[in-house]
Amino acid sequence: MSQDLTIRIDLNAPVTLSGCGGALRSIFEWWMRELVGLLPTHWQERLRKTANTPRVFITEDGWRVEMDNDAIITFDADVPPYEARRELEIRAPLALTRSAEIVLLRSVGLSKRIQIPASAMARIREVVRLQLDRLSPFRGDDVQFDCYAVEEVPSGVSSVGDVLVEVVMVPKRHLIAIEQMLRASGVVPKAFSIADIPARFAPRGLPWTRQRQYNAVALVTGLSLAIAAILLGPPMRDAEIADLRTEAEAIAPQVRTALFERDQLERYQLPTQALSSRRAAVLELLADLTKRFPDSAHITRLDMDGDQVALQGSTSAPLRIKSVLARSPWLTHVGVVQGGPGGSFAATAKLLQSKGD
Repeated sequence: MSQDLTIRIDLNAPVTLSGCGGALRSIFEWWMRELVGLLPTHWQERLRKTANTPRVFITEDGWRVEMDNDAIITFDADVPPYEARRELEIRAPLALTRSAEIVLLRSVGLSKRIQIPASAMARIREVVRLQLDRLSPFRGDDVQFDCYAVEEVPSGVSSVGDVLVEVVMVPKRHLIAIEQMLRASGVVPKAFSIADIPARFAPRGLPWTRQRQYNAVALVTGLSLAIAAILLGPPMRDAEIADLRTEAEAIAPQVRTALFERDQLERYQLPTQALSSRRAAVLELLADLTKRFPDSAHITRLDMDGDQVALQGSTSAPLRIKSVLARSPWLTHVGVVQGGPGGSFAATAKLLQSKGD
């Protein structure tokens, strides 16, 4: 392990949102440092260059931009924002695509030291906020503040059981004026800090550049789509299966009818003469019988032996089969046996070579 992480848990202290957030942030930063430490050296260097954070130092007569690659650009206080942006686009384009840390002069902040009970450290910001009107010459709502415990406490300053806390206050109007000037120049403040002390102040606007906002929107959109696919996948699949089942049930009668008709057609075979030189006369006979027989009658079998024709079929309505066959110009010497079970009938006849025979 490159660095150990120590977390002290006080079971008697109240749990606050800020305390939980700080603990989670510390764990996350430690875990990221451990992961980076496992990477090869050249990968670590590349990652550090990728995570390069610009720093903007506000001076008495202007401001300057510093990068980890030693790029330093100085601007006067009266330089127009569009000129500063153009200079940054040429000499330090990363300062426009990454959020910058803004470092203020020590004289900007007003610091006070107070003593609070050790039991109140879990709610230190709430305790200090109640005392802002007393600690600052400005109204409490007109300043931003940060506070932290002083590690080295002079002897006799702190009572037993008390903690010495340093409170740093900066007027909001001063921070807003600096932030507006930097944003007009293309620099997005990530956080404000004061030189040589650990006090930090949040910017008024979003601490993300436009590119980071696009990346965040794309990331959130991708995660939302993935979560929606996971959550909505099973219900949508069940609904699709139900729709397919409904459609299958709707076309089931048509499928059964088609299968029945296919079976009926497969049972019917053309006589061998239909494939011989006399196939024209045979096909003409079939076409003629199809037109003459009503829908209530069906021919189930047709056999031919030379000129002799044998028919078998059935009818669901009274029908004089012999009269129907006798009217065909392709048949002669018709004989019919009718009256079997289910209205079945059998007929014999002689096939003519042509209508003129």
